[in-house]
Amino acid sequence: MGYTYVLSDIHGASKSFYKMLEKIEFNFEEDVLIIDGDIVDRNKDSLKLFFEIVDMEKKYPGHVEIIKGNHELFMEMYIKGTLSRDRYSSYNYGGADTIREIEGLSREERGELVKYLENLPLYREYKSSIRGDMVITHTGLHFNNIIRSMDGSVNVIRSIEQGHEFDAFQFFISSYIQREAPAVVIRDLDKCLLVGHVPTMFIADSPTQGIWAKSEKLILIDCGSGFDGGKLGCLRLEDERVFYV
Repeated sequence: MGYTYVLSDIHGASKSFYKMLEKIEFNFEEDVLIIDGDIVDRNKDSLKLFFEIVDMEKKYPGHVEIIKGNHELFMEMYIKGTLSRDRYSSYNYGGADTIREIEGLSREERGELVKYLENLPLYREYKSSIRGDMVITHTGLHFNNIIRSMDGSVNVIRSIEQGHEFDAFQFFISSYIQREAPAVVIRDLDKCLLVGHVPTMFIADSPTQGIWAKSEKLILIDCGSGFDGGKLGCLRLEDERVFYV
């Protein structure tokens, strides 16, 4: 029986990604690697890395899994023509080099890429021996779509699905759960949330620039890969051991 590893926000850091696979001694036939969004943007050849990881996913089904992040959405929107070149290439979006890679694709290849991006999952459930029911998702929850069950708990999965259905763009760019959610909302989550999206180095009250278990119900795993001073972090779910490159 293998291990389950989660990392997020690679942002085209190909060398770091492959070093991480070596560091954790990842076994493609026994272990599971969940990539929690934002493979692309902010570095050269990020789309090339994306395709390499997709190939891993196809070659080892059930052992490599990709969850959709906001930068996968940005790339999808750009190809569809609903996100401008100027906006996507800006610093906040980081897609300048990705645009150049997209321009090297044929019309058919772009269509296939959009179809793949449209069908990426929003979350993945996991049963943790440490934290019980867990939901791995990139962004988290949007403040306008906090859905409570009859017992008063926050229904994590319904909140994710409804937030995305209501406004996918606003859902994906939200940093509510990482930065703004009051302690009572986090306390009431019916499942532990494991999210990326916002580097812990950019969160004012974070005690670390690495992976941060903010509470028993919330783990932040974006360690700033793609930014100066950042790194790539990986969490092994069975024992919550952390790895960095």
